[in-house]
Amino acid sequence: MSIGFHYYETVNQSLSLQWFDKKTAAHKLGKLVAVRSFASLVAFGLVWLALDVAGIAMELVYLLGGGLLF
Repeated sequence: MSIGFHYYETVNQSLSLQWFDKKTAAHKLGKLVAVRSFASLVAFGLVWLALDVAGIAMELVYLLGGGLLF
């Protein structure tokens, strides 16, 4: 898992840098990280709502999440 994560992060950053010019790259990469962090918070919030508030079983939340992404 660690090898996959470190490979993913390296490739992700290098591919992202190809889209931006040098003057704005740092600012745009920061925005991308912020959007990714916000999306993670929303996803964690939805999982929490499904598990604790709605009382949906973990297996169903897992299947629904995987089905939506697929």
